Amino acid sequence: MKIRLHIVLAIALTLLTGCREDTEQEGHKFLTEAQKAAEEIKDDYDRWPALYAIASAQAASGDIVGAQATAQAINGHEWLQVRAFSDIATAQAVAGDVEGSKKTVANALKIAQNVNIDSQRDLLMDSLKGQAASGDIEGARNTLEGIKTLTIMEAFGLSWIALGQAASGDTNGAKVTIFEAHKIAERISPSSGGLPNLLGSIALAQAEFGEFEKAKATISEAQSIARSMQPDNPSSVAQQVRVFSTIALAQVAAGDIDGAKETIIEARAIAQSIDRGLPRGEAFSAIASAQAACGDIEEAKKTVESIEGLGRRAEAFAGIAKELLKTK
Repeated sequence: MKIRLHIVLAIALTLLTGCREDTEQEGHKFLTEAQKAAEEIKDDYDRWPALYAIASAQAASGDIVGAQATAQAINGHEWLQVRAFSDIATAQAVAGDVEGSKKTVANALKIAQNVNIDSQRDLLMDSLKGQAASGDIEGARNTLEGIKTLTIMEAFGLSWIALGQAASGDTNGAKVTIFEAHKIAERISPSSGGLPNLLGSIALAQAEFGEFEKAKATISEAQSIARSMQPDNPSSVAQQVRVFSTIALAQVAAGDIDGAKETIIEARAIAQSIDRGLPRGEAFSAIASAQAACGDIEEAKKTVESIEGLGRRAEAFAGIAKELLKTK
C-alpha cells in the first residue's frame, strides 16, 4: 500500500511539475509579446504604463535584475517608477531576499521624497506597500501616519500592512490590522467610488492568511456596492470594470474559481458598453489579468485581441504574464 501511495504521489508530482513548466512557458511568451509591443510605442506617456506592467511581471517571475532595469527606464514618471520598485521589493521579500527588498524600498522612498508635495502622498503610499512586504511593519506604519491621507487610503495602507505582517509570520497581528481596516471601511459611504476596490483589497488580505469565510463575506459586500455604481462616462465605466476584476482576483485567492468566472462575465458585459479608446483598453486589460488568474488562458488571449492600441495591449500581455509567472 505504501509503495502504491508513493507511486501515485510521484506521478502526481510529475504531472504538477509538467503543468507548472507549461504555465511558465506560456507566461514568458506573453511577457515577450508585451516587451515587443512596448518597443514599438513612440509616445512616452503611452509607453511608461506598459513598462510598469512589464517590470511588475518580471518581478513576479523572479527576474529581479530585469525588473529593475525596466523600472529604471520609467525615468519620466515618478509614480509609476515608485510602483514598479514597490512591486520589485515585494517579489524580493517573497523570494527571501529581505535585505535586497529593503534597499529597493529605500530607493522608492528616495524618489517619493524628492517630488513636489502635491504628488508625494500617492508615491509614499506605494512605497508603504513595499515597506510592509519587506517586513518593515513599523516603518510602514510610520509612513502611513506621516501622510495626510484620505480615510479610504488609510484603510488601503492597513490592508497592505496586514499582508506584510502575514508574510512575516505574524498572523494574529495581520488579523487585528485587517479588522482595523475593515472598521474604517464601514465608515465610508457606499457612494464612494473607491469603496468596493478597498473591500476587494481587504478580501485579498483575508484570504491570504486563511480567513476564507470572512473574505467571501467581504467579497459579497464589495459586489453589492459595485453593482450599485452608476458610471456616467467611459472612464468611470472602466473603473467599475477594474473593481469587478479586483473582486474576481479576491475570489480566486479565496478558492472560489467558479464565482470569479461569473464575476468576470459580469465585468465583460459592462466593458462592452465602452465603444473605443483608452478606457476600453484599460477595462479589457483588467479582465484579461483576471481571466489568467482563473486559468482561462485562451479566453485571456481572446480578450487581448479585442484591445486597440499598443500601450494597453502591452499592459494586458504583461498582466497575463504576471498571473502565470508568479512564484507564490
